[in-house]
Amino acid sequence: MAYDFATGTLFLHVAKNAGTAIQISRGTPWCNPHINHAFRDEWLKKVKPERMFAVYRDPVERFQSAYSYVLWKGCQALPEEHIQDYQSIVEGNVQTLINRMLNGYMSPFPVLWSQRLWGIWESDVDVLRFSHIDEDYAAYVKDHNLPCRPLQRINASTYPKPALTKTQMEQVKSIYSQDLIPPTFYVSQI
Repeated sequence: MAYDFATGTLFLHVAKNAGTAIQISRGTPWCNPHINHAFRDEWLKKVKPERMFAVYRDPVERFQSAYSYVLWKGCQALPEEHIQDYQSIVEGNVQTLINRMLNGYMSPFPVLWSQRLWGIWESDVDVLRFSHIDEDYAAYVKDHNLPCRPLQRINASTYPKPALTKTQMEQVKSIYSQDLIPPTFYVSQI
């Protein structure tokens, strides 16, 4: 989560959904409370944001992006128990990672593989489309008179996304089954 006290805007940052670009576009720091799911509702009652928004991305595309991101960023100070997973990614063994995820294991970098963070789609949250992020974000910023700069692709991996077989795509879809039904998307009010 990232909160802007000046505008009362709460951005729910889902990994590999343009979050870093959105946070940087603001130009001034956001407050980034490190709040786990159990304390989110309590924190929201105290802060009472005027608006909340998030970005939705197709779960298979998000998985592929996370996979290539891990290759790009490397194995920086991972705990030993996650080295095997990282090695599977480096060696191009996407199936090993999928199998582990099918068994409920979401590492390395668990935030990259999480499904439906914090029930975002069920909340009173404006949801922008990753596939149309430039136009959706520009409209959202304009509609709410938010001071922001255009988005920059600063966290996009230069590594190619893994080609998934039809079976692997179905397996990834089963892992992210709750994310396959997209939410109602934000529509500009202007």
